[in-house]
Amino acid sequence: MTEKKIDLSISIVVYKDYLSAFETIKSIETFTNVNIKKIIYVIDNSNEKSDSKKRFLKKIKLYEDICFISTEKNLGFSKAHNLVIEKLYSKYHAIVNPDVILHEDSFEKIINFMELNQKDVGMVIPKIVDPNGILQLAYRRDGLKSIFETGFKRHSELRLPSTAQINH
Repeated sequence: MTEKKIDLSISIVVYKDYLSAFETIKSIETFTNVNIKKIIYVIDNSNEKSDSKKRFLKKIKLYEDICFISTEKNLGFSKAHNLVIEKLYSKYHAIVNPDVILHEDSFEKIINFMELNQKDVGMVIPKIVDPNGILQLAYRRDGLKSIFETGFKRHSELRLPSTAQINH
């Protein structure tokens, strides 16, 4: 099996709030340029068997670029993302919270910025605003770890083996 070139991988960790996560996915699918080859990893940090989860799984099957990973337990935000991050083969990776809603093609802008500044920039955090357009701080005072967790970073050529239940 040959892998297609992936420009952008996105990981979204979900814990029981499937409605918000689907709205995030829908906004990414709506606004991201179709010429950007992407894959969205949805890491489910719950062992819930609810109707909400069943509806969510049915809805995400509408998109061909979704990879659903069930951890069957709450690993926590960072560890759940690490299931994917450690094994990526995309050129760029975005960690996206499950309540983020895009209103424009943010990923194309970020990728273009990274390409133009690749010698000087290794990670980008986009401007985040609330529904009223008020700038929101995208970092905590506890240092770079939090900035990295919400960042967008360049990745080397790695492969994704199955470390959890993965459904494409």
